[in-house]
Amino acid sequence: MNYAALSSQITDKYRSLPCMTDADCTVVGLISACNDVCQQFAVLRSVSDSMVSLLSQAATDSCGACPPPPVISCGNLSSPHCYSGLCEIEILPK
Repeated sequence: MNYAALSSQITDKYRSLPCMTDADCTVVGLISACNDVCQQFAVLRSVSDSMVSLLSQAATDSCGACPPPPVISCGNLSSPHCYSGLCEIEILPK
């Protein structure tokens, strides 16, 4: 499976876990040789380390020999919030 498909599976799984309050949520992100876009997600704080570990391993396995991506800007992020039982973030204008 390629990185894009595996990354999508991982993020879909972790982003679908329910939250109860804003404090349950945190923002995680990954910059790797596989990414040339800003990838940041709001997920449950309790599983964020696991998600980052899986995404990092997938990137190493798929793109470890690739040159690093260019430096990118993700814009300003608000704090993560629990909306309708899911962790979400808003990208604010630069």
